[in-house]
Amino acid sequence: MSRDWSKAFSQASFKGVAFHVDEESASGGRRVGVQYSAYGETHVSEDWGKKARSLPSRIYVAGDIADFEMNSLLDIFESKGPGLLKLPMQRPVLAHLRRYTMHRTKKVNGFIPCRVEFIAAGGGSISSGFSFNAGLAAFKGLAQKIGQRVGQNIPGL
Repeated sequence: MSRDWSKAFSQASFKGVAFHVDEESASGGRRVGVQYSAYGETHVSEDWGKKARSLPSRIYVAGDIADFEMNSLLDIFESKGPGLLKLPMQRPVLAHLRRYTMHRTKKVNGFIPCRVEFIAAGGGSISSGFSFNAGLAAFKGLAQKIGQRVGQNIPGL
């Protein structure tokens, strides 16, 4: 008995707006720093952590209202913040849209393709100040505990 692949694919959407997927990809890996020394014959490599997962895809809308559907997608693509991304063969993920390129041709009416690149959302945001403030509060708490252990009160904390 063979698998019915037509039922294996889920409906694609971003921030609740549906679209069709012609091709989907995923790339990621590790951030690796490589250090060289002058006149050296070897190098040092360091694992700097996980790379952000990139999810490039070729998507499309089709049908009598494809122009309205694409305009809705473009509005969502340009809206601020991450959203839930559902691609047919991957687990749902919170993602940002990094870029899109829509290209319609007069020769094929009712079919509008678009290339998109999504980036999996990270765990924090430097620009929001949340990560910095949380880290500063933790540091102050730790500094106070250290000060108490050595019998000193650290001024300003």
